[in-house]
Amino acid sequence: MEINKNSEYLTGRAIHFNVDRVNFKEYFDFSEGVNSKRYGLDEFNEIELFYKTFKAKLELSLVQYLSYGGYPEVLTTQGVVEKEDVLKSIVKTYIDKDIINQLNVENVTGFNNLIKILAGQIGQLVNSHELSNTANVSINTLKKYLEILVGTYIIDLVTPYFKNIRSEISKMPKVYVLDIGIRNYLLRSFNLGADEQGGVMENFVYNTLLTQYAKEYIHFYRTNGGAEIDFVIEDKDNKLTLCEVKYRSKVSVSVMMKNFEKRYENVGRKLIVTKDMLKKDGEVYFVPVTLLPFLNLQKQ
Repeated sequence: MEINKNSEYLTGRAIHFNVDRVNFKEYFDFSEGVNSKRYGLDEFNEIELFYKTFKAKLELSLVQYLSYGGYPEVLTTQGVVEKEDVLKSIVKTYIDKDIINQLNVENVTGFNNLIKILAGQIGQLVNSHELSNTANVSINTLKKYLEILVGTYIIDLVTPYFKNIRSEISKMPKVYVLDIGIRNYLLRSFNLGADEQGGVMENFVYNTLLTQYAKEYIHFYRTNGGAEIDFVIEDKDNKLTLCEVKYRSKVSVSVMMKNFEKRYENVGRKLIVTKDMLKKDGEVYFVPVTLLPFLNLQKQ
């Protein structure tokens, strides 16, 4: 953030890149001492063999990863209490040093309230008026704080898919956190309950998609009646990849996905992320959530 103060003087002379948190594939490779590859969806026999070989270890690793997130020091720290202490230190440093001192956030209580509220509604629509009332901040202050949270890589706001860019910008976005460990710390919930699994798995899928797609190409789709497709991804060949998260063992292609395909001609692959179901049916791929990070989702 100190460097960013002088970034305006580096126009045309700087290359920007992100140093991301450790993703699940990197964590699994590190913890298991393997060097796994990303499989293309056309390598389905190899995908099945990999999943059959590592299924139990993948599921155990995901539980651990989703408890404490992807910060390197958290992952390499032994002991539950110690991991939580590291997360506490990260959050306190972020709020006390970066936010208060660097960005001059005056309403620290309102900012803290906003982070906790957003952490508790991952995968849901962001209603600015409701948020401002609940966090007890003005609309203008809310917009400023949301910009700070996005700009400092704590949350992402995902826009709905529209062919009309004005509609995309004006409609309510959905919120995701960029590290599940931070979410768990803020909510004091390191062991996921059954009612939390759906939202957390959807958030995990979003973070996994970010390892292969720029965030501006990832959207969601929602009808006026409230029916949704979790993710609509604009591919490099101008095709749309549809992705739904159904954290169950038995799932099928939704009516919403079929209707979307009828409305938009440029639909390509369709992904349904499941609990443990692996199957291919034409252009529809049923993929266990633990396996998704090991797939190359972009067509070569």
